[in-house]
Amino acid sequence: MKKLYTQSGIVSRHGAISRFLWGAVLLASALAFMAPETVFAGLKFCNRTNGASTLNLALAYYNFGTSYIRSSKDGSPDLTIIVQPRWTIRSHWEIPQHECFAVIDYDLDQTHYYYYAYSQDDLYNYSGDYQVCGRRYGHFHIEYKIDNNKLVQILDLKPWGIETASVDAETNLENACTDLGYELLPFNQVNVGDAKDYTVNFTD
Repeated sequence: MKKLYTQSGIVSRHGAISRFLWGAVLLASALAFMAPETVFAGLKFCNRTNGASTLNLALAYYNFGTSYIRSSKDGSPDLTIIVQPRWTIRSHWEIPQHECFAVIDYDLDQTHYYYYAYSQDDLYNYSGDYQVCGRRYGHFHIEYKIDNNKLVQILDLKPWGIETASVDAETNLENACTDLGYELLPFNQVNVGDAKDYTVNFTD
């Protein structure tokens, strides 16, 4: 019975495989080098503080009104869904020391965003002059309903449903916020200009 490979044939075959694998590694490296870098788009916050504190972050931003048209099976318009302009307040993101977190991961479409950040040990508190409904613990999602450029209702979006509180001549923002179990927090404003991506660095 003849052997399929002589000893020298086996060695040369292994050598061919090694050369093939090495070539594949070089090709992959070259393609990775030539590939364009991933460009970050959105709003990112970085904890550059010297202490070992984890920062808690809340964010508020304006949502422009949009409309969605649902089509029927024959392609004709079936239903138009209109989302009114509103403010969104969300929290909390935890950002450990020397780490960053992207709270918005798409191109920025506004000039101003608002945030409130603090550490549980109270070593850091980045507060500002803009009073926004929220709280200093847990996750939450609040919407400000706007009508004719006026705040008319606060919506507290919970996993099990939505709780609301009206804002009118009898009930101001602070009282409506308190009725839902929240308080007014001093948010900062950040001006990103025309940038599609922006990074806020928290420092000492």
